[in-house]
Amino acid sequence: MENTNKFKGFLLSLACLFCFFGFTISETKAEPSFNTNNLLNKFVARLVTVAVAAARSQVEIQYQAIVPNVSLGQISIDGLVFTPGPDFGVNGCTISLGRVLVQYGDPNTLDADNISTSIYDLNVSPLCLPFEQRGMLAIAGVEEIIVPHATIDIDYVFPSASLEIFISGALKDFSEFDLYLNAPYVSFIDVNNDEQPLVFRLSKAELTVRDDGAWQALSRQIPSDFNDPISAGMNISNLLEENVFGGDTSDEVGEFLASVERTWNSFLKNPQQITLETGILPSGGININFVEYDLDPFKAFTDLRPTVSTKSLLSTSLVEQSALRQILENKPEGLSNGEKIEIAIALLKGDGVPSNGQLGVRILEDLIDNNMPDAISALVNYYFDQAPQKAYFYAMSLGKTNELSSTSLLDQLEVKIPFDEVLELQSRNPIKRLNSGSSISSAYFVEKAKSYYRGLGVERSYLNSYYWASLASASGARQGEMILSNLHNLARNLDKRKSKIWLDDIAEIEAMTLEDWLKFNVAKKISEG
Repeated sequence: MENTNKFKGFLLSLACLFCFFGFTISETKAEPSFNTNNLLNKFVARLVTVAVAAARSQVEIQYQAIVPNVSLGQISIDGLVFTPGPDFGVNGCTISLGRVLVQYGDPNTLDADNISTSIYDLNVSPLCLPFEQRGMLAIAGVEEIIVPHATIDIDYVFPSASLEIFISGALKDFSEFDLYLNAPYVSFIDVNNDEQPLVFRLSKAELTVRDDGAWQALSRQIPSDFNDPISAGMNISNLLEENVFGGDTSDEVGEFLASVERTWNSFLKNPQQITLETGILPSGGININFVEYDLDPFKAFTDLRPTVSTKSLLSTSLVEQSALRQILENKPEGLSNGEKIEIAIALLKGDGVPSNGQLGVRILEDLIDNNMPDAISALVNYYFDQAPQKAYFYAMSLGKTNELSSTSLLDQLEVKIPFDEVLELQSRNPIKRLNSGSSISSAYFVEKAKSYYRGLGVERSYLNSYYWASLASASGARQGEMILSNLHNLARNLDKRKSKIWLDDIAEIEAMTLEDWLKFNVAKKISEG
């Protein structure tokens, strides 16, 4: 047990070392380079060498080169060799890696973190494993543990606390695997709580294992009762029912055993891959209770409803050919608006069909006249990073449909777009002034000012908001004063030329407001109630 704990400590040291590589990139790249990339690269390299020195207190580490690249947001380490000392109880153990590559997403994106860690040419000496596991590998025909490549992609979104993890790898001449986890909410609740330190809400988990020589080695060890493409599935299902589930006949167990039977028979006919995945989970996922599952493993089985198949359900959903031909021939009459949107998004992403941004945009733009939020939202997402001005244009239209997400999208885009360009984009909206049919009350003025300020129910327009906020403030509404203050603050960082343009616009709005105040006798009507 002591040796096991020490080996776990060794693995933890490796994990901490790789995390440190990524941390140094993230922190350093977030600073502006000002043509000092060489200096920053040297600084990152030095930080990594310090991390290596710290890790050497636990294990012997050697490497050939550390190559940071702040411009690309990555760091690579070549020729890593780990040799645990005798204290770990694994004498003769050597772990070597040809290359470790850590890459981060855009450091300027504050609402999400992305880290990708890839390893190449991992070679683990069999002596690193306990004797029993070495025996199992020998039976499977694995003489040495060589991983040509493996990658861990982690995406964490801060606003929603959602987490996506994708792990892929291969064992040379044996198998390849993909592991996918989707957690709508992940949070640490008590780091000192050894029993349940985190909230982990799972909506999807899938493990796919592909054959790359494993079946040839293992099939010789399998009894003939489990190797017959006609009856083997039923035999395995019966074996699991009796020896694992103890005759349990619940719906969850029944569905699982039925999937085992179908999958095993199918695999024997074409031994390519097997997928284990969670079944249908409640909307928003299910909270994983690790303590409860440790006491009652069957509770986890009931909650997760696993099934097996020979096809990964994470595989790209192919776009139906007939539907695509209808689009290409400009004869989409037989398709619903929802189907058109799905095809357009697939074209934009290259998901299930070769990417064609021009065609995808055309389909979505044809649907905008129908005021379909999903179509407009897809255009906003498509242009968000590559053309924020276009994204802003569509986001204003999205707000007009009362889509709540539009306000957040507009705010995020305004960080990317200079303020004078924002005003120019909003200028397509003329000032909607008081008229004979307008309600005259401070509450009405405030509501109009808020709507234009947020861009919800109407297209965002700061000048329109200023007009109505001025009327609200003059009517004695405190909220009107607050909106005016916020609008003045929007332009505080403009240069003199752009500031003058903004102030001229404000002066024009103020003249309109005073004119309409008198024209419609607002003061009298407000006082009379």
